[in-house]
Amino acid sequence: VVPYKQNISVSQETKTLSEQIKYVDEDKIGSDSTAEKIFNAAFGDNGDQYSISGDYKSSPVTLTRDVYTNDVTGEKTYGDWTISSGFSAVSNPAIANYKIDSSKIYEQFIGAASALASTSSEAVGSVQAEAILKSADTITDGAILQIVVPYKQNISVSQETKTLTEQI
Repeated sequence: VVPYKQNISVSQETKTLSEQIKYVDEDKIGSDSTAEKIFNAAFGDNGDQYSISGDYKSSPVTLTRDVYTNDVTGEKTYGDWTISSGFSAVSNPAIANYKIDSSKIYEQFIGAASALASTSSEAVGSVQAEAILKSADTITDGAILQIVVPYKQNISVSQETKTLTEQI
């Protein structure tokens, strides 16, 4: 009997994902809206009607891993995922007469609320590659990290003072 070593073929599996940020007028959706309601309106079928600034769309990043296939049995084993990069921080646009309602910035990834990006009224923070790798097995190719940044009208109260004089 001559033993033969089974041949193992190596291929690569890749997935891409990107980030999209929508900047919306919260007052058009409803000032009593929850963060999730604002997100759903912004990313819904008619979401463009709430837009207050152009969307930000990142370049895709790529997840890659090796796949080892036994050519005789078809059994596959998988290497660890690697990623080309994370997402860079994005400054939120300044919009005249509006301020960001930072308490209602909302993020969703793979259909569920997430907190991959640190967010503030100044920026949507960077997303580190390590944070994305933790979800690599559940990410589908073409997945999008979706973030909504709501703006409210900046209404300031002013007082008008009049002085009356009486002529005699």
